[in-house]
Amino acid sequence: MKVEFLSSGSNDCPLIRIFGTNREEVVRLHKAILNLADGTEVSVSTDEIFGMNSSQNCRVVMRLGEADLAPTKTLDGVFQWVLTCSSWEKVAELLSPFTHDAREGSYQWIGGDNVGEVSMLFSYSESGQW
Repeated sequence: MKVEFLSSGSNDCPLIRIFGTNREEVVRLHKAILNLADGTEVSVSTDEIFGMNSSQNCRVVMRLGEADLAPTKTLDGVFQWVLTCSSWEKVAELLSPFTHDAREGSYQWIGGDNVGEVSMLFSYSESGQW
């Protein structure tokens, strides 16, 4: 799976898209998010999840926090995405269908609902289409 930041090129930008069709990699991402949701982990970086590769050096550190914060880029170029346990649980629920029954080209918005925020998109496709 790939992780990529798109600053422009679509009305949906800015956005971070996570995309690919390897079901085992989707399951690993889902498990990492479940670990945040239940408090087993407090921080998971996309580059720590086997099979996830950065495109253009895009890396997302997903953190457990006391409040939900849209993904923000730090000075070192890493995106920090902080959510509460219950919000990570919602993200896991949104990804769940892709762990067992997904069609090529299907996608799901998984974060960043407010205008101007960096949105998070999961796309079950090799090209990242949505």
